[in-house]
Amino acid sequence: MLASASTSPPMLPPLYGRWISDLLGGPLPEEQAATCSDCVQCQSHVPEGYRFADATKCCTYVPALPNFLVGGGLKAGSLAGRERLLRRMAAQPDSITPHGLDATDDERDRYRDILAAEQFGRDPSLFCPYYLAEAGGLCGVWRNRNGICATWYCKHDRGARGQRFWQALEVLLTAVERELSHWCACTILLKRPRRPRAARPRGAGGRAARATSSAAAPSSSKRSAGPKYRP
Repeated sequence: MLASASTSPPMLPPLYGRWISDLLGGPLPEEQAATCSDCVQCQSHVPEGYRFADATKCCTYVPALPNFLVGGGLKAGSLAGRERLLRRMAAQPDSITPHGLDATDDERDRYRDILAAEQFGRDPSLFCPYYLAEAGGLCGVWRNRNGICATWYCKHDRGARGQRFWQALEVLLTAVERELSHWCACTILLKRPRRPRAARPRGAGGRAARATSSAAAPSSSKRSAGPKYRP
């Protein structure tokens, strides 16, 4: 999880924050120990072998962004964030699918290798394409980050209980992303004439974002995401 520059960051992106606040009856408490803007894992007191590199932080990972988050980033994200999304599409066209922007097979293999070598947060051979190297390192898609990035914290104020909560929420949000992105893709592709692939990404993502904006409450997202969604 890496903070944006604009404000003190909420615990979840705006869309997900509305869903989970409705489910829990209020906003989530902040993880005060996970200081993303001044990464606690990069500090000198962290033992060697556990310390993250200043240049990478926790961003040695390529997130898969569902279509409605891609559309939200292109429609209302920061200029730098939109540029990163478009650059990703141009550089890795194979990552574009009806469901969003995925990681490539090579990126997945490299991520597994980094984990096996215990080099997460230190190996710059794999780097998030949406990372902004400014103000100590920022996230270009912060308001539209996926469930994995939104729920990953290197420190937990409530210890193991907090860690279990965020892990459970990651499972929930990832399931919603999978089902809801499929619903968006089917809604768009089956109800509108199919366009050549090169002409689709921005428009399709925008339509996915608009379709998903109607699912601002858990009841709406549950109907769209299907039976696998269990709040």
